[in-house]
Amino acid sequence: MSQRFRPKPNDVLELFGEEYVVQAHAASPNLVHAAEGKAARVYKVRSGQGSIYALKVFKAQFRNAELVEMALRLGALKHVEGLQAAERRVLTGSDDAVARFAELQYAMLMPWVTGITFNDLLIVAGKAGHLYDTSSALRFGRRFLSVMSEIEKARIVHGDVAPGNVMLNMKSGRVELLDLEDIYMPGQRAPEQLPVATAGYNHPAPSLGNKWTASADRYATAVLAAEILLLSVPELAIEATDAGVFLGNRTTAQGELRFARCSPILRSIAPEFANRFEHAWNAQSLDACPPIAVLRNALNAARLKPVAHPESPSPSQAQVSWTPNARQNRVESQHLASAIGTRSGAPVPRHAGVEWRQAKEPVADSLNTSGSVPIVNVPSAAPTVWAPSVPAAVAPTPTPAVATPAVAHSIPTRYRWWVPVSIALVWIALVGGALGWYLSTVM
Repeated sequence: MSQRFRPKPNDVLELFGEEYVVQAHAASPNLVHAAEGKAARVYKVRSGQGSIYALKVFKAQFRNAELVEMALRLGALKHVEGLQAAERRVLTGSDDAVARFAELQYAMLMPWVTGITFNDLLIVAGKAGHLYDTSSALRFGRRFLSVMSEIEKARIVHGDVAPGNVMLNMKSGRVELLDLEDIYMPGQRAPEQLPVATAGYNHPAPSLGNKWTASADRYATAVLAAEILLLSVPELAIEATDAGVFLGNRTTAQGELRFARCSPILRSIAPEFANRFEHAWNAQSLDACPPIAVLRNALNAARLKPVAHPESPSPSQAQVSWTPNARQNRVESQHLASAIGTRSGAPVPRHAGVEWRQAKEPVADSLNTSGSVPIVNVPSAAPTVWAPSVPAAVAPTPTPAVATPAVAHSIPTRYRWWVPVSIALVWIALVGGALGWYLSTVM
């Protein structure tokens, strides 16, 4: 009799004639390491040779024989960058595991993709307020657009480019796409309609946005790339939710407000990309959105500019003060030095009218524990702090330095004690003379 599939940590499953051990979650050893999706639940398992895999168990309404054919098609894409999850094997009725657990029918075994979903990054950003610096944001954004542009070039359509389906490896910068079951590729019949796109990443024109087209991923890719950049700005990152940064599109009041607020900051980070993103935001159709390769080239053109800062004090000093725009921003010099790996007391730059601040806690890759993400990536010997270019209209106005005249001491040190004594003697003589004149006059 078939059992319900409710694995526990360290349970042993026999799949394709080999044994796999269900893995516990690193944060909760009594719970299995699993992730819930719209169509399936994914479990982390380990083979007898120590390799880590993902066991994807589909929900009843998505469990059908078409998954076998789809897996064969995806196998041809496993060497495409960003589509590592395309490599998979499908359990069928002939497998002993299916006889034991009926829910494993058409379940798929695939490589475990290491990293953290952008959805999880949004949630962490909403709590920490700072995940990575602008240099890292550009690196992640460029890698994401590079992957997506090659996929579009091959006329492959994912159909639901959204935070939950994009995985970032914070250590290597690698980008992978998840949930490939509805992917379209050349040689297969085009679906009449795309899967329902995630809210906030779907094109605002429903009659055009949900029909299949080779440009189906352009709008969502533009929005997600912009959000990758914006998470480097603490004041925007702290307002992020699992629904994203923009929280809508041009047809919603929230989306328009966020777009108006974010546009100047995007321009300070990557001007050409900001122009292309605005084009996509206002496009009347998916085909009218800029090709992803155009977005990629625009972001590749972005350059970080060094922003000079005042000379840092010696490490022995407890605090330093820096006053941009007549507002004092005190930071603990030693704490800041340890956070950014540069000279003690380096000032915190301001970004296009938005005040930068230290993250509450270092952010670790929750899935691969690769360590914390650097807050500012500056060589220790560099005399400048790298930051996005700031438009002149919002650039900090430097506070003019007021020179303090030095006090000249012309009297040698060993004779300086005579000064107060001489003054006292003069006062005594004056008072005595005045008193004698008064007495002589009276008497």
